[in-house]
Amino acid sequence: MKQAQGAAAMHELLALPQPPDAVFAAGDYCALGAMQMAMTQGLRIPQDLAICGFSNEKFTLVTQPSLTSVDQRCEEMGQASTNLLLEALDAGTSFIPRKVLMRPVLVLRDSSKRVMTSMSV
Repeated sequence: MKQAQGAAAMHELLALPQPPDAVFAAGDYCALGAMQMAMTQGLRIPQDLAICGFSNEKFTLVTQPSLTSVDQRCEEMGQASTNLLLEALDAGTSFIPRKVLMRPVLVLRDSSKRVMTSMSV
């Protein structure tokens, strides 16, 4: 479903008078759909259109081209959530809620790597 939504959104973007030259999708499956739609329209990735997804799903390594993605560090997020839950259960009413900041990591792959042949000033 998300892949189809990405394709539909990309179709709409490509119909604009000035279509984008880069897309950041809300998820990797949406980015995959966008990538497939762009390619069916004859666009080359990343030369004509750069694409980035979000989640760093395993399949992003095997798409052609490989998909740039933001790794939200799901396993670490799950571990931190579990630790907070266990602390809250142990502490009972004396538990003091706190925020845990987890920094995402941009994983650059071929879908967003462009070679600049000339620069205009």
